[in-house]
Amino acid sequence: MIVRERQFQKINKMFIVLRVLVYVFACSMQLFAQVVHVSGSDTAQDATTTAFARIRLACDSRITHDMAVQQPMDSELFARVACIASGVSENDMDAAIAQLHSAYAYVAAHLEHGMTQSEQAEKALVLLYDSVLKKYSGAQTLLNEALASGAYNCVSSSIIYMYVMKRMNISVTGVETPLHAFCTVHVDGKMIDVETTNPHGFNPGVRKALESSKNKNAYYLVPAKNYASRKNVSDQRFVSLIFNNRISALQRRHQNDEAIALAVDAMALQNNSAQSFATVQTCINNTIADYGTSGKNEDALLLVEKAAAAFGSTEPYQKNAAAAVSNLVNAHTRRGDYESAFVVLENHKLKLSQKDYATMRENATANLLISVVENEPLERALTLIRARESDLSKNRYTQLIVRAYSHEAYKIAERGNWLAAAAVLENGLQELPKNSELAKQRNIYRQNFATEVHNEAAARYNSGDKAGAKRVIAAGLEKFPDSMLLKNDLQRMR
Repeated sequence: MIVRERQFQKINKMFIVLRVLVYVFACSMQLFAQVVHVSGSDTAQDATTTAFARIRLACDSRITHDMAVQQPMDSELFARVACIASGVSENDMDAAIAQLHSAYAYVAAHLEHGMTQSEQAEKALVLLYDSVLKKYSGAQTLLNEALASGAYNCVSSSIIYMYVMKRMNISVTGVETPLHAFCTVHVDGKMIDVETTNPHGFNPGVRKALESSKNKNAYYLVPAKNYASRKNVSDQRFVSLIFNNRISALQRRHQNDEAIALAVDAMALQNNSAQSFATVQTCINNTIADYGTSGKNEDALLLVEKAAAAFGSTEPYQKNAAAAVSNLVNAHTRRGDYESAFVVLENHKLKLSQKDYATMRENATANLLISVVENEPLERALTLIRARESDLSKNRYTQLIVRAYSHEAYKIAERGNWLAAAAVLENGLQELPKNSELAKQRNIYRQNFATEVHNEAAARYNSGDKAGAKRVIAAGLEKFPDSMLLKNDLQRMR
């Protein structure tokens, strides 16, 4: 009997195939046991950080219900609310409002008697550019800063102009677009737009002659830019654009936690409108996500708890809570501290949906049992898996039973005891009949045994010991009577 080298190579690869199968199976089980969570650190956190102290969920006490419902606001209330929105402290409030008074006084002193309301409103804008508004700055939305430095944007310049109109008893309304803000005055029976970012912005889009030009044919035209999707808004909403711009600036600097308080103030000023509530939720959820990314999962859960108490539970809160709990559970699991993983899960159970809680508990249970399989004797591992069957899905339970038998068989097979390993898997098939994974591994171990017997018999046969080769084959068939390889070998020797 001549044994070809090709046969040796093909047969000897079987054990390598087995290693790959077991490794793939182990990896799939680990993945199956993990919970999907937001990207970021999994570091466990036992105490809240000082960063949480910066978050304020109650509105500024200076924003009263009267402020939220008075429409239109009178000039002084409008001025005070705009200063609050700009971050002016109570100590600096009188000085800021005094600057507004001065701006109005300058305008009033330079208006000519006999002017129509339309002429007064147009002249007032020019006069504000003579006295207050000096330089356009797209990010400069604060009223007090505009008054102090002359730097303004569409919101701060409109606030100043609206205040002056209110003092002049001219009806004025703020206008908001997705990209811009301006205002409209009701004068001489007409509604006229005012583009406050330009001294000649009264009634934009209309060509006008330059009053001071020596050239009688000199005209100017201020285009009506970014006026699409315009909508008139309340005084409260327009002032809240200051809050919104400040919030946007904080978000660009990744300071979402500081933006929450401003959003809460804006919501109180807008009498808890749906639009302002959505902004609060965005700021809170962004902050929770930031905490998750930086590993501050306890802070994330504390914020979820406090936000739900203040504003009611929402679906995003539950999703964020689930991500934070998952991060904490996974962190303990990776350190092998399964008891702490379960403690975290139970402590935060009420923050989770029933589905999320059940999924995480099953995953934590599976991870614990995987550790048992890897580190405990087979019978103890099987006993614990069977005891936790009610905590597992049918598929997960089956996977764990298969893993237990596979792990034990693999340890035995590494010592070269192929049939003993196959016997372990045969026991597994008694518990899980027709399981393809167990059957596949059992067959590979049996084939490895037959291959060893075949190779030993081939060596004896090739050296001239045909009787010894036959005895080896016969002994192998006693242990593995179904081996076609050994049956064929015995047939060739006859």
